[in-house]
Amino acid sequence: MNGYVHIFVPDHPNAVGQGWVFHHRYVMEQHLNRLLHPYENVHHKNGDRADNRLENLEIWITAQPAGQRVPDRVAHARWLLAQYGTEEERLEYQNVQVEP
Repeated sequence: MNGYVHIFVPDHPNAVGQGWVFHHRYVMEQHLNRLLHPYENVHHKNGDRADNRLENLEIWITAQPAGQRVPDRVAHARWLLAQYGTEEERLEYQNVQVEP
């Protein structure tokens, strides 16, 4: 399917059909030890959709605030730090409530 590899994981919460999931998303979920959020995409760095080695994968997010006002951008930056920052940054901004 468009070059993406699927694997059979029938008990996966996001499995489709009879239990198939995208392998690249599954690899990233195993690495992060959590399910991916709907706004997270897994990008293949080298463009090869069948190359699902962890070192070839990275998370891209599609979340962004509506508008480009400075306060919106600052709030979104804090939200990003709460999600993906260092442990210290995640703790500092853990209560930031911005819709992705």
